[in-house]
Amino acid sequence: MILQLCIGNHDLFMRRRHSDTMEIQQMKAQAKEERARKQAERTRLARERAAREEAEREKEELQQRLRHFEEQARKANELLIHSEERSEMLNKKASQAEEEAKHLARKAEEAAAEIRHVREAAAKTEEEKKMLEQKARESQDMAQRLQETSS
Repeated sequence: MILQLCIGNHDLFMRRRHSDTMEIQQMKAQAKEERARKQAERTRLARERAAREEAEREKEELQQRLRHFEEQARKANELLIHSEERSEMLNKKASQAEEEAKHLARKAEEAAAEIRHVREAAAKTEEEKKMLEQKARESQDMAQRLQETSS
């Protein structure tokens, strides 16, 4: 048994010292290629994972920017609606003011016409008064002349 142990130990020692057989070299080359292939696969997967994470980050950033732009568009739309409402209200007020101005202008024209009518009537009355005064003076003058002539 010790002899077998020694022989086995010696065989292992010799295998380590001797160059590998062609079959073993092929197996080692295959194992090395397999390790290289697996490492390349891990590297490729790591790159794909990093690319996917980057794409997801970019997607999230773009979605956030989209939400931001949508919010800005919503606010701009609300401002536009508010501005349109104010514009309509101001247009109504302007229209009402214009109607009021037209009404006041008609009233002013009516008042001016009334004033002209009153002035014309006053002028006519003044003219009649002057004519009556003149007739009264003429009548007085005539009455005086008649008195003078009769006296």
